[in-house]
Amino acid sequence: MGFKVNPHRVNIDYEFELFDSAYNPLNRKNKKVCEEFEFIYFFTEKNELNLSTGREYDSEYLSYLETILEKKIAIYPFDLSASPWWGSFEDIDTKRITNSKEFSFTIAKNLNLLTEMSFFINSSGELPELNPNQKYLVKSPYLMSGRGQSLYDVDNIPETPFLLEPYHNVIEDFGIRVCFEKGVLYCVELKNLNGKQFSGGKIINLPEIFDSNILIAIAKEYQLKGVKKSIQIDCYTYENNIRYLVEANDRKTMGDFIYSQYELFNNSSGGRGLYVENIQIRTFKDMRSFLGKNIYSPESKKGVIPCSPPGNLKTWLYEVE
Repeated sequence: MGFKVNPHRVNIDYEFELFDSAYNPLNRKNKKVCEEFEFIYFFTEKNELNLSTGREYDSEYLSYLETILEKKIAIYPFDLSASPWWGSFEDIDTKRITNSKEFSFTIAKNLNLLTEMSFFINSSGELPELNPNQKYLVKSPYLMSGRGQSLYDVDNIPETPFLLEPYHNVIEDFGIRVCFEKGVLYCVELKNLNGKQFSGGKIINLPEIFDSNILIAIAKEYQLKGVKKSIQIDCYTYENNIRYLVEANDRKTMGDFIYSQYELFNNSSGGRGLYVENIQIRTFKDMRSFLGKNIYSPESKKGVIPCSPPGNLKTWLYEVE
């Protein structure tokens, strides 16, 4: 199918397309996952909004977004040849390196940022002798954050390769985008359910406990590997310590989405920022009823923005104060 314009498809399944040769992005279940998060595009894309999708959007929802964003939204039929928006496949061999936890592990090791007893396991014969009183976390080197992650079980060793790290009681998670020319662009305090599933976040000042020189040193390693402009570095705090470079993302992120909201709506750090309600709302009329007088108004520049469209399995909201 040819287009007079070059619409985007929101390939939120980027890592699967990037690393799994058997993955089928045209599978209905896989397309549904991407459609659940297409709303990110409307708020984050800086240029014209031309979306290639198989989803039918509530016209009132689109009209509301056009009003608050002051931009027109054009919807096109889904086509796999549309420009991948979430992550690029240009120079795909480099992308497979820079989006892997194997590479972030190597950088963290070279910069002496790993916690003790952290390993990259290529075969079962490489398994070290572990402290029986310590819990360990197993991570896939090639899936997005929270996927392919579990507690290590000596009686159920996963297929190699995998990362093996001490389990920490995480206090706070952060997504920090570092620009190669300007340094730290933003810091997002991330909310994750059960330490895995992303559930929201808000822009904050970079906490004083972070060393920006370490963040810049990490970013420099990605720049040397061919990453353009910037990289998002995920970190967390635990027991008065920082785990730098849990992973990094050479693609768009939920942090970018939150930062775009921050820029679009008053540069406000007040309110809850982005959060999710585990409810399904059928129509935009129902959405207005659900939010009532709290719905965001361009006149007051305050309130709760219904980010996700009616019909989503979960409802994503952004509060501006």
